[in-house]
Amino acid sequence: MKGLRSVCDFVRWSLIALSLFGFAATAVAIEFLGAEEVKQLISGKTVEAINPRRAQSSVTYFDPDGTFRQLLDGKPEKGTWSGDDDGYLNTNKEHWG
Repeated sequence: MKGLRSVCDFVRWSLIALSLFGFAATAVAIEFLGAEEVKQLISGKTVEAINPRRAQSSVTYFDPDGTFRQLLDGKPEKGTWSGDDDGYLNTNKEHWG
């Protein structure tokens, strides 16, 4: 009976694992935003961010006119922003010469 019990336990735990895996795969389904959705989400908003890999922090305001102003580690930056059809937020910084 011990062999049968271990087989039943194996099947039971396998089914549980498959159920959880299937649920997890469904739970992480991703839909990308379009360009207009990105614009609606970010336009007129201020975003605070920390990049631990680069040890940087920033505060960025995304103006509805497509420009942005940013403090990157306390240094002012500015440029333009847009959303693309792949759901990405694109920024172009002005370079000071």
